[in-house]
Amino acid sequence: MDWIKVTPETMPPDKEPVMVTVRSKTNPSFTDFMKDVAWYSDNGGAWGWDEGEDCTVFLDDDMEVTHWMPYPEPANS
Repeated sequence: MDWIKVTPETMPPDKEPVMVTVRSKTNPSFTDFMKDVAWYSDNGGAWGWDEGEDCTVFLDDDMEVTHWMPYPEPANS
């Protein structure tokens, strides 16, 4: 699987769990890989992820998702 560059035409399906690469808008040399489940909401036009039970975090204005990748299929036994 390859990383998919974020464009209006290449967004993941609504609220499907994916992996993302995040970059700071004010410090472009800062790139961080989010290990938690991330998702994009078509309804709100925002990226978010779960921070534990009943806690959703949305990406703040200083950060942007540059690439996303679907999770691989689980291994077969």
